[in-house]
Amino acid sequence: MERSLIRLFLFSCMIIVSIPMYGSNKNSMETIQLKDYVVHYKQHEMLVIDKNTLETHLVDEKNTLPGYNISSIGNRLIFKKNKHTTELDIYQKLQELKQQKMQMIGLIFSLLILTILIIYNYKVRQKRNKTSPLPVLEKHNYYDKISTCSGKTLRTHEMDELFDIDKLSYDSRKLKRHRLIQEINKKHPELIQRIKDKEDQRKYLYIIN
Repeated sequence: MERSLIRLFLFSCMIIVSIPMYGSNKNSMETIQLKDYVVHYKQHEMLVIDKNTLETHLVDEKNTLPGYNISSIGNRLIFKKNKHTTELDIYQKLQELKQQKMQMIGLIFSLLILTILIIYNYKVRQKRNKTSPLPVLEKHNYYDKISTCSGKTLRTHEMDELFDIDKLSYDSRKLKRHRLIQEINKKHPELIQRIKDKEDQRKYLYIIN
């Protein structure tokens, strides 16, 4: 009994709060009690309140409400005008609105994911372009420098001096040297050949072909 009174009180409050949305002129509003819903309507707009959950829904029925006499059966509204009669199933209408809302949310979510992927892909490409040695090859004319050493065998520190990376840290030099040689050999296969130093197997020599 107590729960029923609380639900009735909340339901009444919901109606009171919802009514101002349709203006202060109460005479311009009509209310229809359905099986599971309360419908307030004015002109072509309807405010539908679920009696069980107290959820409210706005429904726009421009092609139905104006000029029609409205009655109800169960959760259906019956619109009559002269000899023309149409029906509106409120439950089905709300399900359609929910489906449209979910589709819109899904579309927005998909667009958001797509936007994030595009931005991420753009950032990755920017990072690759910044770290790629190809622009460095062109900027520093490494091909011209290497051509002057044709037929020679260079040690690691000489390669670093040739590539202008001898001032970098050991790990940075190693990574930069590897990338530069790799990119150079992509354009000119086996232009730079790396072999073990026979005097010290821990080191390498670089043959410029």
